[in-house]
Amino acid sequence: MSNFQIVFIGILIFFAIVGVITFAIVKAPDGSATAPITIWGTVPQATFNALLTNLNAGKQDELKLTYVEKDEATFDTQLAEAIATGHGPDVFLLAQDKIFRHSEKIAQIPFTALSQRQFQDTFIQEGNMYITPDGILALPFVIDPLVMYWNRDLLTNASVVAPPKNWTDFVKFVKTLTKKNDASVILQSATAMGEFRNVSNAKEILATLLLQSGNPITQKDEIGWNAVLDSEGNSAEDGLRFYAQFGNPTNEAYTWNRSLPLSFHSFSSGKLAVYFGFASELPKLRQENPNLNLDIALMPQPKDTKVTLTFGKMLGLAILKTSPNYASALSMVTYLTSGDVIKNFTDVSGLPPVRLDLLATPPQDPLSPVLYTSALRSKAWFDPNPTETKSIFQRMIETVSSGQEKYSDAIGQSSQEIGLLFNQ
Repeated sequence: MSNFQIVFIGILIFFAIVGVITFAIVKAPDGSATAPITIWGTVPQATFNALLTNLNAGKQDELKLTYVEKDEATFDTQLAEAIATGHGPDVFLLAQDKIFRHSEKIAQIPFTALSQRQFQDTFIQEGNMYITPDGILALPFVIDPLVMYWNRDLLTNASVVAPPKNWTDFVKFVKTLTKKNDASVILQSATAMGEFRNVSNAKEILATLLLQSGNPITQKDEIGWNAVLDSEGNSAEDGLRFYAQFGNPTNEAYTWNRSLPLSFHSFSSGKLAVYFGFASELPKLRQENPNLNLDIALMPQPKDTKVTLTFGKMLGLAILKTSPNYASALSMVTYLTSGDVIKNFTDVSGLPPVRLDLLATPPQDPLSPVLYTSALRSKAWFDPNPTETKSIFQRMIETVSSGQEKYSDAIGQSSQEIGLLFNQ
């Protein structure tokens, strides 16, 4: 065989391999992949099954996709054990507060497959948390923003048209809606803040206040990740002090204490005027009390702020390094984050979409405009260990509420403890 023939055959083999790879990635615009794909996540099985039913409707071949719902409390352990035994999924739903923990397990999507510009033009800003210098960890799939639920009847009885849009007016609102007897026993609360144990979403509410104050909580520099709660300017103290005032009996804004029921149940029973909860909690609230006359509004913002934000729980589709089906998995996650599929997921889940093109035109129902705007405003922080940081936030709140520590000391201690988690 001549040198020319050897080179020519080599070129043919090369292009055959490239063709196979390209075919695996771009084949089947309907979303079917060249190999069956398994996805693990915490999205309810019924919701994902409804999505798959819609996607498969009218198609000759069903998607080669299996979704398995996992318990959020044991998800990390099950994933680690499955990877260790070679029985892990191809794709998993990566929560924004698990990015630090799971990033080393992920096969990133290279910018040659999806550029950073394309990514940012497609998905909400919180999705940027998935971008690294080397590629993309996950494609955004779910956004669940924190919103303000309010009881129409309680506000109407107090001659209040709607809850305030900024925190300055919110303090005045709290004084109006809180009812106490002569012994200062709270009969009706305006909001649930100031405590931790009986405040649903306390960690996320405080995180919102900290982020709104301009403190990112954690950030990465040339050395690595660290906590910055006690950074110069101490803006975190403003957020913590604002939160704590509502649980201080000596403060005029006092409206909540530890003896009261869990705030979710207090609101669902009609005894709490405003409840800060996630968009996904709406069906649960309606199920617990079908007669509750509720509405939703945007999360209040600092007065005269130039940057508006709320906390958002986000899930993205990430491909595991251990998956033997990377090309098929990439094809699948690309399909699942396309406009038609995300629109379908929005319909079955009731949550706002993660795609900017869909957020540009919210439906005309009363709730969607608030949810869509909240999705656009959603932000979060790089959490080194969600379970441990929840305990740290709780200690921070309870030590200042009880007077055990000064605000600056509690923040400094918490910042140090969070920083240490990055090295564990």
